[in-house]
Amino acid sequence: MFSGILKTRQGHVEAQKPLEWGKIDLAGNIVGSHDFPTISTYLRSIFKPVQSTALFHALAQRDPAYLVQVPSEAWVIASSSHSGEGVHQQWVQWWLNEAGLSSEDASIALVCGVHPPLYGTLQAIEEDVSVLHHNCSGQHAMILALCKRLNVPLLDYHLPEHPLFQHVLSFMHLHTPIHATHQWATDGCQLPTPYLSLEETLCFMHSFAQGGLGDMMLKWMKTHPFLVAGSHRFDTVLGQMPLPIVAKGGAEGVLVLWHLETRETLIIKSLAGDPHARDNFAWHLLAHLGWVSPEIALQESPLVDSSPFSTVQSDLQFFF
Repeated sequence: MFSGILKTRQGHVEAQKPLEWGKIDLAGNIVGSHDFPTISTYLRSIFKPVQSTALFHALAQRDPAYLVQVPSEAWVIASSSHSGEGVHQQWVQWWLNEAGLSSEDASIALVCGVHPPLYGTLQAIEEDVSVLHHNCSGQHAMILALCKRLNVPLLDYHLPEHPLFQHVLSFMHLHTPIHATHQWATDGCQLPTPYLSLEETLCFMHSFAQGGLGDMMLKWMKTHPFLVAGSHRFDTVLGQMPLPIVAKGGAEGVLVLWHLETRETLIIKSLAGDPHARDNFAWHLLAHLGWVSPEIALQESPLVDSSPFSTVQSDLQFFF
């Protein structure tokens, strides 16, 4: 059974974009597309809220007095895949200040690297591109600040054997049987990331959201949606709507969504790793599941290909 987007032009199929999805409710019941349980992926950026929550937990155990001084915005930027816009850079800098690092020091200390801001190449021409623009810099800056606060080495903070990552691993044990024997890899920003089936990922993300700290982090992400991603990004657009839904996208077309009222969790994966197809599919799947209205889905993802370069439009059909 096909699940995804079918693109037709003048009645003939010209493209198929397969996507798989799964949803779990509070009782643990899973529904989804036909091939859903057989697909696996690296968690990559959807793992960020878990990592930042795990380190929040570590800080609460070791230095609760300092914990109350950290604004919720700082935790959200550490959970984000931000676009490198001004407000994102400000909160990354907040963590760097806590770590006692200058911008020059940060360019050496942060191992995530440097790339132009995600909000547009034209903006990159008009400003000095720095490590602060990297979409993962918030989490890396947070880790450096906590290394200093918890008196653990800054060196090799990105490696699995580092003490802070061991806190992450311990926190994961609270929500899933994932452990060190599972397959791990290095994310594009140099941090460890696990390889799981979509079903394992869905169950893990669902359990994470039911915990007190996980629920708190998601509510902070809902309160500060622009920090989660940035201008015109799916995570932020949905987060800014008056709906009890939080989204976190990741690399290779993965997206996790949490419904804060029904306590359901949803995961979507583009088999081609296409984030544009994933986001278009997500709007219509959310309408199909009753999470958003059909009007919102059509507004955000019309049923025609809106390419400005074509005089003959393609029709889009969504199959769940």
